[in-house]
Amino acid sequence: MAALSLCSKEGAFGDYYRRIRSTAGHQKAIVALARKLAIIYYRMISTKEEYNPQSLIEFQEKYKKQKIRNLEKYLNKLKEVA
Repeated sequence: MAALSLCSKEGAFGDYYRRIRSTAGHQKAIVALARKLAIIYYRMISTKEEYNPQSLIEFQEKYKKQKIRNLEKYLNKLKEVA
């Protein structure tokens, strides 16, 4: 239920869901997001630390930069062909 509620949200979890959904489909993306939430919860409980979303935000920024770089490479490749 928690994973399903995060699907339409903006932020790291929503982006993760949409990225997985684009390749694997809705049901697998829900399961992957639920697993990610379970792992985060387990680590919080086992290490007795508060949740720190900074690592997810850093990964999200890194992923966006990589996506832009790949699209620029593809654009340059198309320009060479044309």
